[in-house]
Amino acid sequence: MLSYRSCRIEKRKQEPKPREVQNVGQSRMYQRIDTAHHDASFVNNQSNVAPPCDGAAHSDWLSLHSDDLIERLQAWGADLDAREAELNHRAAMQDQRERQFRMTQQAIIASLKEKQLAAETTENELRRKARQLAFETS
Repeated sequence: MLSYRSCRIEKRKQEPKPREVQNVGQSRMYQRIDTAHHDASFVNNQSNVAPPCDGAAHSDWLSLHSDDLIERLQAWGADLDAREAELNHRAAMQDQRERQFRMTQQAIIASLKEKQLAAETTENELRRKARQLAFETS
């Protein structure tokens, strides 16, 4: 544990969200519901209470805490930048795949049209020859 964390600071407990109570008029009224209070045994137990900090220790703690926060925020920012770069890379790769698929699909469609046209031409030629043979043999 870091040295600046020698003074204990209690986190505030999350307050429940206020419930909205509809009023007859246009204005809204909120009803606040607090959490239960600590029982007396917790308050009287001195082992749970951190020793009070003097001013110098508090300023040192605050300085070290701010440095720690800055370091964590910078690491978080670097992580987010790396994740954003990875997402951009993946999006670019997906766009490239889609573009390649469209080009392949267009080439296949064009090839099929050419083959269909050639097949129709061959079919017409075979029908013409079949008619010609039918007239020659009769």
